[in-house]
Formats: sequence, structure tokens, C-alpha cells
Amino acid sequence: MFPWEYCLADKAYVGDDHCLAEIKGKTRNLRADQISYNKMIQFYRSRVEHAVKHIQKGHRVFSEKWRGSFCMIDAMTTICVHLRALQVLFEGPKYDIYGPWPHYPSCLA
Repeated sequence: MFPWEYCLADKAYVGDDHCLAEIKGKTRNLRADQISYNKMIQFYRSRVEHAVKHIQKGHRVFSEKWRGSFCMIDAMTTICVHLRALQVLFEGPKYDIYGPWPHYPSCLA
């Protein structure tokens, strides 16, 4: 990762400087700002999980033990991700879009 890059992660990565993870602890022991931060992380992580689930459940190759080569599964994953991107492009996004993103035409938003 580059120094300016960050990723979303679960609580196991709370100590990593480049991972945005929830603050550990029971909700009743956290301050209001920490609870709000945790909810924001959960909100965005759930969107990522939904995208992964959609690709995984939609293709049998991801639900069975893979016995082929790495190159083949890499190619199949790439194709499935691109097909999902096309599906989102034609159907519209599942969630609201924030910002003028160049990869999503504003005429479809």
C-alpha cells in the first residue's frame, strides 16, 4: 500500500495504521463519537460485503472447491467483477452515490 492509502477492515486489524477498523469495546463503554465512528465503518463495510456476496452467490465457481489453476480463477473473477459492474451500470446503483465519480456517468445517476 502507498502511504496515502487506507482500507476498511474488521476489528482484528485495529492496530494497523492503514486500516480503518471499528474501535473495540462494548457499546455501553464507548463515547458517543466512538459509537458514531463504529457505525460509519459498519455502514461502508456492509456495502463492500454486499458487493462481494452478489458476485459470490451469483456464480457457482465461487461456491465449490476450486481444482483449477490460479490463472483461470483469476480470469474468471475478473470477468465476474466486470459483468457485475456492467449490471450496476445498466440497472443503476443499489445505494446513493456521493460525488462526481468519473467511472459512473452522471446521466445514469
